[in-house]
Amino acid sequence: MSFDEKMDAIDLIIRILQDHERTLDELSQRLERVVAKRQGERT
Repeated sequence: MSFDEKMDAIDLIIRILQDHERTLDELSQRLERVVAKRQGERT
């Protein structure tokens, strides 16, 4: 595997991890809103 191929593989992994990070952040925000809404219903 050449240096360029290795760098391409690393770039791909980084892009995938960034995409997963964004997805997890969105899910976390949604969960926080749901929890806050549920806590508001209890009071």
